[in-house]
Amino acid sequence: MSEEEVVERKLRIVQLDMMDKRKYYPMSLGSSLLVRFIQYPLTLVRTRLQVQHGKDVYKGTFDALVKIRATEGLNGLYRGFGVHSIQAVNSLVYISIYENIRQIMMNQANLQTFEYKSYLSSFVGGFSASFVSQTIAVPTDIVSQHMMLLGQNKQRAEPVPNKVKVKLERLQGIHIQEKGKKVDVVKAIVSEVYRKEGVGGFYRGYFISLSVYGLGSSLWWPFYEFYANNLVPTSPHWVPQTLVHGISASMAGITSVTITNSMELVRVRMQVGRSDFKDTVKKTWREEGLGIFTKGLTARIINVVPFSFLIMTSYSTIKHLSLKDEYKEQVHW
Repeated sequence: MSEEEVVERKLRIVQLDMMDKRKYYPMSLGSSLLVRFIQYPLTLVRTRLQVQHGKDVYKGTFDALVKIRATEGLNGLYRGFGVHSIQAVNSLVYISIYENIRQIMMNQANLQTFEYKSYLSSFVGGFSASFVSQTIAVPTDIVSQHMMLLGQNKQRAEPVPNKVKVKLERLQGIHIQEKGKKVDVVKAIVSEVYRKEGVGGFYRGYFISLSVYGLGSSLWWPFYEFYANNLVPTSPHWVPQTLVHGISASMAGITSVTITNSMELVRVRMQVGRSDFKDTVKKTWREEGLGIFTKGLTARIINVVPFSFLIMTSYSTIKHLSLKDEYKEQVHW
């Protein structure tokens, strides 16, 4: 590879001010909705695996997918997606804050000589974006999690054995009869959470959520940039940079979810089980032992690898399609 090609393959991060916002935001929203739809079954499975005690209901990710499909039908794999999809709008808030904070950090005069200013900017931008987005997302997250745990379906493909039915009901922190329209189920969950805990019930686990996603977000972006910085210059010249970005994103996803897995397990059990942090940690440790670091991790990795790949390849594509004319020759696909 020639010296010119090596320079050409250097990672170039597209900043927010380089894009046409009229193209960027609508395409970002559509992309986020599509990726969430594709990934939602694994998100649902991950939540059920994390909440169950031991292997009461499901033996693992594949077993859960098969059982849910058999007992609840295809719709069962998308239970709660309507509420969850609201977070696609929140993703625009997230990425806007990330891009703006990162750009502000990169332009700070006192950081211009700092060798790792790009990684620091990504770290701060990632945490700041997560802080704001989690404030918006936690209430919808709690409602969608309760919907994910509704194990019954009138049009299920096969009858649910009584033994399994009892175990499924135990997973639920609140008990709602799934009847009528989906909007009625959502209203019932919202009413029950409010009746039992008031407004605070919709922010149960907020700080642990911020710890999980704030740390995960602040780690994901620098790790993505680190992997991309090392893969882009060494990848064959015929390999599209967008593909390398996707691979780097998947690697960053594996790294971040592995580090935060125990915190994520506690977060889900706090929000669904309605217990405080200290009691949840004690109970989870008593039930899972060292499994607290690995429970649901396979499902999270299976979820995050394609999710990160799809998000970053689509995001990189959207960035390129949104580039202002004066930058199009400076950024390579």
